[in-house]
Amino acid sequence: MMRSNEAGITLIEVLTVIALGFIIAFTLYSILNSGMSSYKSEIEKNKKLYDAAYALKVLTKEIRKTTDVNINEQSCALTVGSSEFRLDGNTLLQNEVILAHDILSFKVTTGHFNENEDCSNGSSDIISLKLTTDNNQVYSLELALRRGG
Repeated sequence: MMRSNEAGITLIEVLTVIALGFIIAFTLYSILNSGMSSYKSEIEKNKKLYDAAYALKVLTKEIRKTTDVNINEQSCALTVGSSEFRLDGNTLLQNEVILAHDILSFKVTTGHFNENEDCSNGSSDIISLKLTTDNNQVYSLELALRRGG
C-alpha cells in the first residue's frame, strides 16, 4: 500500500501567492506614490498662491500709505513713496529685497475717473496691479487713490 504525502503545498501554489503579493504591493505603491505627488503639487500651488497674495497685500499697504505713486514704464517698475517694486527675472523685488518668487509678469496700469455725486470733493486715480505666476494663475487688484480736489 502506497500512501501519498499531500501534507505540504506545491510549487505552483507558492508562485501564485508570490505573484499575487507582488501585484498587491505594486498597486499599493502606485496609490501611495500618486497621493504623494498630488500632495507635493498642491503644496507648491499653495506656496505660489501665498506668495502672490502676500505681494499684492504688501503693494496695497504701501500704496494706501502714500499718494506718491509713480510708474516707470521703461523699467516696468512701480515706485510708492520710498519703495520701488520691480520684476527681476521671475522674482518680484521691493527695494532689491525678494518679495515673491515665480512671477512671470508684473503689470501696473493707471486710469482716471471722476467721483460720483456722493463724493463731491475730487477725483481718483485707479491703479491696477496684475501678477501672473509661472503656472499661469493671474492675480489682479484695483485700487483707487483718492485725492481732494
